[in-house]
Amino acid sequence: MKKQLVAVALGGALVIGSAAFVNSSYAAESKAPSQIPVETKVEDIHIPDLTQGASHKTTVAEEHKLKLLNTTAKQGKYGLVIRQLYRGANGAEIMVIQTESQMDEETTIEKLKDSYKLENVELTTINGHTTAYVNGKERKVVHLITKDHFYTISAFKMTLDELMEIAKKIRE
Repeated sequence: MKKQLVAVALGGALVIGSAAFVNSSYAAESKAPSQIPVETKVEDIHIPDLTQGASHKTTVAEEHKLKLLNTTAKQGKYGLVIRQLYRGANGAEIMVIQTESQMDEETTIEKLKDSYKLENVELTTINGHTTAYVNGKERKVVHLITKDHFYTISAFKMTLDELMEIAKKIRE
């Protein structure tokens, strides 16, 4: 009986170990974007710091007591993508994304309109840059289009004016 228990335990360990090896081997060959340490690319981040005490803090940050949850930077086939996620005291989350521009302004606007088929995309100008926004019932999204970058500021529990205020803090 003891020999059977030992054999079953060893067999189970072999199966689990093999599965872990296969999984880690597959992950090593994955085509997923590589993670870049954010601290080595600080000069490339144009997203304003929205936390308490930051020099670019907005009234949105003060009112919602925003806390930075994480910052990620990934190098992918379309260039560097930087994402910051904030959460307010009321549970509202704001996501700010910075990517490298891949298309001209007109093409970018057309692609945005195609992607928001059920919602109205409006245009305005912020800091001299074309800005497309969606003031949907559930979600609010602001897209700031510059020559070199494309920014997305989105939230579910915030107003469009609050997201526009954040967009105004982006400087290139």
